[in-house]
Formats: sequence, structure tokens, C-alpha cells
Amino acid sequence: PTFFYMSSSWVVPEALTPTDQHVVELQSQLAERQDTRDRTAADLADAERAIAVQQAFQSEFAKAIQSDLDGRKAALARMHELATEAAATRRHIRSSNTAYARASAHRMKQEYAAGLIDRHDMLNGSFQLAQIDSSNLSLAERQADYEDRAEDLEAQTRSLEALLANTPSDAPMSYDVLKIKQEYENSRLDTQRAIGQRDELQASLAREDKTLDALKQSAY
Repeated sequence: PTFFYMSSSWVVPEALTPTDQHVVELQSQLAERQDTRDRTAADLADAERAIAVQQAFQSEFAKAIQSDLDGRKAALARMHELATEAAATRRHIRSSNTAYARASAHRMKQEYAAGLIDRHDMLNGSFQLAQIDSSNLSLAERQADYEDRAEDLEAQTRSLEALLANTPSDAPMSYDVLKIKQEYENSRLDTQRAIGQRDELQASLAREDKTLDALKQSAY
């Protein structure tokens, strides 16, 4: 008979069969570990897909923000142009209206004193002068509207530029820009969570592989 030396004792080799209790237990343990490893691998693949989706979204989102920024800059330049034109037009018309109103009021006063026009004509003339004043006010309101819209667009462009550069900004944000920022930040947070989950799953998968290797190398 053949004997083997193990530690300090002599042992007789034992014949193992697939139905041996040790073999059955190890096979069951191996199958369980393999299932756990497969689930971990599937979860890891899901995490990597989530990261890829979020990163692709952020890339396209940045392009959309840049396009939006370019559009708002163009609108801002147009608003500045309109405000400048409105201011120049207002000055010109106001100067002409003031000169006309002064001359018209003086002429009506003289004609009324001379009896060339009656009180009704005098009131009509005064009404026309009041309309001139109203047109001056309308031009001032239009200019102020252009300037307000330009100021709002300027604040939005600064906010979008800071968002693209990922730097803090003290510029007040409109509701639209704030929603854009929130969506972008949510995507970045989702990406960070997915990366953390991926790293944990990679470490877990490595541990599962080591355990499986140890079980497969068992004498049983």
C-alpha cells in the first residue's frame, strides 16, 4: 500500500466521490458564491452604464447651455442696440416736440387773445400738446423696457458663463437659469453616486473572485 507523509503523522489516501458530503457542501458553496459574483458583476455593469449615460447627458447639456448662452448674448447685443436707438430717438423727438409745443402754446395764446380762436379751439390745441407729452412718456417707457431687458439678459449670461466654467457667481439668477443649474447639478451628483457605487462593486467583485479561486483550488 501507498502511504503519504503529512505533518508528523502517516495517513492513508481517501477516495472521494461526487456524492461525498464535503464535495456536495463545497459545490453548493461554490454555486452560491458564483451567483453572488454574477449579481455583483451585473450591478457593476449597471453602474458603469449609468455613469456613461450621465456623462453623455452632461456633455450634451453643456453644448445646449453654450448654445443658449450664445443666443442670449446675441439678444443682449440687440437690446443694447435698441436701447441706444430708443435713447437717441427719444432725445431727437423730445427736442422737436418741446420746441413745437412751446411755439404752439405761444401762438394759441396770442390767437386766443386776438379773438382768432375760441375756447373750444384752445382746448383742442391743449389736448394735442398733451398728446405730445404722452408720446414723450411712451418713448421713455420703451427705452426703460429695453434697458431692463438688457440688464436681465446680462445677468443671465453671467450666470450661464459661471455655470459652464463651474465657478461660483454672485449674479442673481433668473428662474430659468436656476432650473438649468439644478438639472446640471443633479446630474453631477448622480454621476458621483454611480462612481462611488462602481468602485465599491469593483472591490466586491475582486473579493468574490478571490473566494471563488480559493474554493476551486480546494482538494474537494
